[in-house]
Amino acid sequence: MDNLNEKQLQAVNHIDGPCMILAGPGSGKTRVITYRIKNLIEKGIDPKHILAISFTKNSAKEMQERTISLINEATRVSFGTFHSIFFKILRYFKNYDMDKIITENEKFKVIKNILRGLNNVNSENEDFIKNLINDISKAKNNLDEDVNLNNKEISNEDFIKIKSLYESYKSETKKIDFDDMLVDTYYSLKSNKSILNSVQNKYRYILIDEFQDINKVQFECINLMANKLKNLFVVGDDDQTIYSFRGANPLFLLDFEKNFDDVKKIKLDTNYRCNNNIIESSNILIKNNENRFDKNIKGINDNKNILKYYNFLNAQDEAKFIGEEILRLNKDGYDYSQICILYRTNIQSRAFVDVFMDLSIPFYLKDAVFSIYDHWISKDILSYLKIIYGDTSYTHYKRIINKPFRYISKDNILKASLGEGNFLDELCYKNQLKKGQLRKIQKFEENIDFMRYMDLKDIINHIRYEINYDDYIIKYCENRKISAQPMFDILNEFSDSCKKFNKISQLFEHIDDVKRALEESKFKNNLKSSIILSTIHSCKGLEFENIFISGANEGIIPSNKGEEELIEEERRLFYVAMTRSKLNLYICSYDEKYGKKQEVSRFLKEINFLNKNLKKNDIIIHKLFNKGRIKDIENNNIIIDFEDKKRILKLDFCLQNNMIEKLD
Repeated sequence: MDNLNEKQLQAVNHIDGPCMILAGPGSGKTRVITYRIKNLIEKGIDPKHILAISFTKNSAKEMQERTISLINEATRVSFGTFHSIFFKILRYFKNYDMDKIITENEKFKVIKNILRGLNNVNSENEDFIKNLINDISKAKNNLDEDVNLNNKEISNEDFIKIKSLYESYKSETKKIDFDDMLVDTYYSLKSNKSILNSVQNKYRYILIDEFQDINKVQFECINLMANKLKNLFVVGDDDQTIYSFRGANPLFLLDFEKNFDDVKKIKLDTNYRCNNNIIESSNILIKNNENRFDKNIKGINDNKNILKYYNFLNAQDEAKFIGEEILRLNKDGYDYSQICILYRTNIQSRAFVDVFMDLSIPFYLKDAVFSIYDHWISKDILSYLKIIYGDTSYTHYKRIINKPFRYISKDNILKASLGEGNFLDELCYKNQLKKGQLRKIQKFEENIDFMRYMDLKDIINHIRYEINYDDYIIKYCENRKISAQPMFDILNEFSDSCKKFNKISQLFEHIDDVKRALEESKFKNNLKSSIILSTIHSCKGLEFENIFISGANEGIIPSNKGEEELIEEERRLFYVAMTRSKLNLYICSYDEKYGKKQEVSRFLKEINFLNKNLKKNDIIIHKLFNKGRIKDIENNNIIIDFEDKKRILKLDFCLQNNMIEKLD
């Protein structure tokens, strides 16, 4: 234990009673857990009475391997996730078997089929289905209390109906899912004293990693299991609680001392990962949260790598600059695997995928592969485009004949589909349509013919504002009592993706290229030389030499959330993003999005990049202006490509003349 610092050693040497370890980013929490297990065994505690829980299979496996490398007797310690440990309990006491468990793939298919049965327009939208599954899971994990939907694309009434149909499916097939494992374990422990006593006698020393991510049902189970001996050792960081959409609640860590008596509290406040600029700036940021333990994270040396902030005209310029900067970093010796781009939502990945394809930069999407072209709204617009391009397939007409509403019934559409001629002709001649319907079909044909002579950008605008597809989206959302903003985000992102193409055929070719690139990216997880593209939620626990944070704007991060509690979680997200970087951190924002002015994130203003504690040139803040593109800043000079000419401006001159935005 010679390599442990004083506070780590205190944690490792704790034996009996409840103990809470507040572990800041890069503070060696896994090291503390593994050495404490080693110490418990060396103190004479039987390994079979020790339980170590982590939140992911990989982290549990890493913890097990690292502990066994320290002491071989740890092979008899129980390591696992909440789900794996609780399933063992259910299997032993209630004869559960693996055949009863619904896989995540099966669960996805079941929910998808339920949506199809309800004729829900999102039945083919993978991102929507995954968000819906998260909402169902959150309701279960909260023991069906205080259900707060994160999915703005579905009403509460529809959510309850879908959830009920899913529960009926499980009941009919006599199956359970992973959430049921937690809930069934809770009720088994609560209602059966014999089971509870056996579990308490089996697991006498319980260690939990990432305790800030615990949800209600997990906490209630652990509370029951540890209630007899109180030997509960939890490690977590309230400043990194970012999974409320899954049911995680920072109060379980913040109130730990209220729930257990005589708690020993130890703060691991030395960050061995980040450079000092990042540590100092992230400390300033997170102290704006009120609901937290007071901590002052410190670094281990005086090294201060440059922390850069860039502001661009739009997301496309941001992506282009980051792509070019990545090529420069790669040329300077950084492998692509040492670079990660973080964003708040998956939709932001679109611009990076386009740029990286153009620059031949290999990339891997850490989250599930996301393409805006697979969203039902994009498919609607693509059906219009395919008809304009000459593809008269029935499926395209069926998709958009009532978008916007033209009062064509399903029977009318079915009769037309059975004919061998042009769909619109069949629609008019095989149905007894009213004059108003015929006028709308005639207008539809005229619009299609008219758009054949337009550039792609003008076609998109014509579909949206002349044919009134935007109005259709608004009415669609009003009828379902859901927010229209997520829909328009997709629509606007699709429109932006079309701007660099003049012809429909160019867009179709691009979509095919994107699909191929995304398919290829699925298999790059184990490759060492790929840029990682990730949401901030998916990057926790990871670290990279170089981090780019994209879209540091109001409405993106923080997202459009007014409640202070939600703003605090958004701030924690930004804190997590900053502290993934070991050496260099680039924070980026832009002036406009979808043609609307954007404000810089309040979090950048809170950090105050030019504060007195940092040297003037440690942190560089600049704004892309006019048509110029800032290439680099060195020796107090700004190097700019301006209208194909290289210009060099003095940093001080730019500051004095408000050419560079200061965030005081």
